[in-house]
Amino acid sequence: MTSLSSSSLVSIFLLLASAFNVLGVEGSIGVNYGTVADDLPPPAQVARFLLESTIINRVRLFDTNTEIIRAFAHTGIAITITVPNDQIPLLTKLGSAQEWLKSNVQPYRASHQYRPNFSWQ
Repeated sequence: MTSLSSSSLVSIFLLLASAFNVLGVEGSIGVNYGTVADDLPPPAQVARFLLESTIINRVRLFDTNTEIIRAFAHTGIAITITVPNDQIPLLTKLGSAQEWLKSNVQPYRASHQYRPNFSWQ
């Protein structure tokens, strides 16, 4: 097995590092925010922590929990709302899908940045 010289290792490291530092490219880091657990902090505390103590700028929610959606209002953190599997058959009809959006997304639209993303569990 051949060994690499230290200058080769440095060159490889710089090449890899430069690949992640492309001018004009903006990265995003996101997390999934689930609520199936014990002793979770209140949503407002979670939103404040993500905003003030991390570089996370995207959150995926697994339902339309109003308290969580309100907690992320005006934070600049983009949210993606996931449609639960059991609701997908209802949303195959245009009228039902429009009603779901009207009830679960529209009331918060002005105070949030949404990602145009459709996903399911």
